[in-house]
Amino acid sequence: MSAKSKQAKLFFDGGTFPLNPGHGGCGAVIEINEDEHSFWEYLGENVTNNQAEYRGLILGLEKALEMGIKHLQVYGDSQLVINQVIGEYECYNEGLIPLQRKARQLSQEFQRCQFQWIPREKNSKADVAATKAIKSVVKESAIDIPDDLPICQPREGLESKIKKLNGQGDGAKFKEWLQLKSGRDKFSSLKGDRLIDAVPKEVQQAIALALTEDEKMLLDKCLRWYLRGLKPIYAIKKARVDAEIAANFAKKKGQ
Repeated sequence: MSAKSKQAKLFFDGGTFPLNPGHGGCGAVIEINEDEHSFWEYLGENVTNNQAEYRGLILGLEKALEMGIKHLQVYGDSQLVINQVIGEYECYNEGLIPLQRKARQLSQEFQRCQFQWIPREKNSKADVAATKAIKSVVKESAIDIPDDLPICQPREGLESKIKKLNGQGDGAKFKEWLQLKSGRDKFSSLKGDRLIDAVPKEVQQAIALALTEDEKMLLDKCLRWYLRGLKPIYAIKKARVDAEIAANFAKKKGQ
């Protein structure tokens, strides 16, 4: 039996930066026996996370067909995309309907194509490919932060949530970031020099470099979340989640 006739594995992923929607990238990794083939594509600006996930799946299916693969096992960490493609979920989003149709059409060109959801931590290779796509356009300094920066003790009352998010990182669900609330605390009133003086210089610089020009107003919020115990990279993540929710709320209020 040839390698192409044996069942292959496809891992797909997609994401956006710095917010959702934002710069989109997708990735796909195809494994056949001991061989591994990685693909990625930058998708442009104003792309949603779900669109990027679908594009990762479509990219992988197209590449698998080009390679002559007949039997394919597909893995992804997006429950929405997988369940929409297999028909468990309905798709009502106008931006996703054509992507759903395309993915279904491609999957039907295989002799056998099965889908399975996996947790994010088991989809790291496809995630790396999707991140590489975004990095091909967005400056690396706007994404990468050193891992060896100092961190603060979690603020009293937030210890378990802070430790969990620091441990899970990007594997944490959006809802978990949203549910992290500080209330009014001793860091809320820190501004200007008092705030700057409380944060190590190397952390200030790393966070400032990681923010895009449109995000500079988030600097103080990032520094406060750092002081509450989040790692620098996740202090930025938390500030971005809050900014995204605020923007969506303002948009709905204005309609």
